[in-house]
Amino acid sequence: MKVRLGQVPLVYPVPIVLAGANVGGKPNYATLGDCGIMGIDPPLVYVSLHRDHYTTQGISANGTFSVNIPSTDLLAVTDYCGVVSGREVDKSELFDTFYGEVEVHTIAPGHTACDSYLVLPEEHIIFMGDLGFFQSQPFIAFCDPAAWQAWLQAMEDSDVEVFVPGHGPLGSRIDLGLQRQYLAAIMNLVARVIEQSGSVEDALGETLPEPFDDWVQAGAARWESNIYSMHERLSEQ
Repeated sequence: MKVRLGQVPLVYPVPIVLAGANVGGKPNYATLGDCGIMGIDPPLVYVSLHRDHYTTQGISANGTFSVNIPSTDLLAVTDYCGVVSGREVDKSELFDTFYGEVEVHTIAPGHTACDSYLVLPEEHIIFMGDLGFFQSQPFIAFCDPAAWQAWLQAMEDSDVEVFVPGHGPLGSRIDLGLQRQYLAAIMNLVARVIEQSGSVEDALGETLPEPFDDWVQAGAARWESNIYSMHERLSEQ
């Protein structure tokens, strides 16, 4: 049996976000699912709110809003923001609100031929994207290992305090150092095998010291892919 649903925007999954705006000098948040990308160049993001919503007043008055993607541990407070109005409840203390500039950096090469990362300079936070693999093996098929290590070293030498990788948990300079060491270790391992006229199978039979041996055991397929990629790269040099 077919049922006509009428004109409804059935595009799933629908992201749940918190739209933030200053209203009456205080931050307010509204829970909504009408959010998406309108354009890439220039970058355009939209939120859809009814004109009578309290948050809409702040967006109209200031010409700005924030889009915040809540994690599952914020489910309760996100739901709460959707069922109460800022006209009746002060939501300014529900979250740690911050204001500041955002810097987007593009580098080449690194993890790939071209990568980007985002910095909040006033908060000393960096979002590393695919440049960051913490406590696990990075994917190196398309990387320039020496350049990647150099960018990681530059981040380590910066005044950043919080490192948000694209893969793995929040980290520190120790994690940056470990990732650099992994890249150097696998490159040296494969180079040694090639110097000894060994094959890629010989390289696969090698291992890395702690803590990288645990990383290898936890991701055998990634290890094989990385060895093949590094062997191909160094054999062509």
